[in-house]
Amino acid sequence: MPPAEIEPHARALRSKFDDGEADEELEAAALEVLYALSGTVPPGGVDPRVLSATAFIATRLAEPLDLETVAGHVGLSAGRFRHLFVAETGISFRAYLLWTRLNRALELGYAGASWTDAAHAANFADAAHLSRTARRMFGFAPSSMRQVLPAASMPLTA
Repeated sequence: MPPAEIEPHARALRSKFDDGEADEELEAAALEVLYALSGTVPPGGVDPRVLSATAFIATRLAEPLDLETVAGHVGLSAGRFRHLFVAETGISFRAYLLWTRLNRALELGYAGASWTDAAHAANFADAAHLSRTARRMFGFAPSSMRQVLPAASMPLTA
């Protein structure tokens, strides 16, 4: 996809982030960008049980979480929740949980926390576990990336 097609979306998201929009608003805006860039339309919005589950997960990233616990929180069996989650998000519950934990750890680490503290806050065993997971998912260790410019002066596209 040409950068010129992505840039207006990236700029709009960056503006919302810089304006201090709530996480829910940022998530909704990011989903709109994904739908716009992929040429798809969400079928009637996201099931409220999935939204409740993702909110529940976000507040408990430092704790061990499993499919059964989250399914119980939204009042579904583990099997039904697994199918609903994949249908609504396009990814497995386990992949979503790992992605969310990794993003939280990176957020904390880049904000100045030690990588060990960031790893523990997102329920990774240690900094090495966090690093291995980041390498597997992104192709680089978190410690190899450092923000050198203030956030306001960071370029919108890479």
